[in-house]
Amino acid sequence: MDDASFYEDEHTQIFLADCRTAPGLVEKPVHLIVTSPPYNLGKDYGTANDQLSYERYLSDVEEWGIAWKELLAPGARVAINIPVDTNGERNGRGNGSRKLTSSKRFLLADYHRIFERLGYIYNTTILWNEGNVSRRTAWGSWKSASDPWVTTPTEAILVYSWRTRKRPDAAGKKSGIWRDEFLKWSLGTWDFAGESPSRVGGHPAAFPRELPRRIIRLFSFIGDTVLDPFNGSGTTTAEARALGRYGIGFDIEPTYCSYAVARAQDICFGSGNPPDPYVPDPAALTKNVNKNARKAARGQLLFTSIDGHPEGNQPTR
Repeated sequence: MDDASFYEDEHTQIFLADCRTAPGLVEKPVHLIVTSPPYNLGKDYGTANDQLSYERYLSDVEEWGIAWKELLAPGARVAINIPVDTNGERNGRGNGSRKLTSSKRFLLADYHRIFERLGYIYNTTILWNEGNVSRRTAWGSWKSASDPWVTTPTEAILVYSWRTRKRPDAAGKKSGIWRDEFLKWSLGTWDFAGESPSRVGGHPAAFPRELPRRIIRLFSFIGDTVLDPFNGSGTTTAEARALGRYGIGFDIEPTYCSYAVARAQDICFGSGNPPDPYVPDPAALTKNVNKNARKAARGQLLFTSIDGHPEGNQPTR
């Protein structure tokens, strides 16, 4: 096991390392990246610096995108959760004073500009309404048209493909997604609550399990490799494991790596193996039940297995 490999089993690998070193560490082709990078808002991630100049931050974003290209299989997807915009830069003198020194930044546009320049193929933008506007700290000109600041209460999930939009290896593979899930999630507005730091080991910026769960089921197949370059508390790697994918996570904070390992192991419910991702689609089962009822009424009873597939016909008398 490499020195940077913090933990590894047959379903999950956690690296205590900067994601820019991933090309020399990750041995599997990656089919999906699900991540929420630092937003450069001054949050306390432990060893990471989350208060860079905006230009330096965008330089880091470009370095991440360059490193990830070397890991991706043809047709792989990259899903990046970021704010639409940020409230600009602030200075601080250690006395609690945090004066705003620049205007708002259109972060979504800058990310797209960088990733498009690096050769990523734009797929879609999903808007996630997490229903949390309590963290507002900037109003601009209060109750005045001088310079009011409008807060965008949604975050974005930018989705890109690598080399080709369509997966060339899709034949015979299953996603495990249900019909109703596909219909709902393929609409680009998602509504579900954000995550509380108290539920994820104190991590200040974790997303809820629902976010990677939807992305993984929508954009990858069972058996694929899913990477989170900013794995933090391990939400992505835990969900990848639960959904029958191989999860790889990077983080530079040992405490969060340990927490990610614990979450990945806990997802197995003590069995030593992840849950079975091949769970029957309730809509398909209901459809088959109704179909059987109609056939029974016509004197053609269809016996159906647990996964909704027919096992044989037997006439009724």
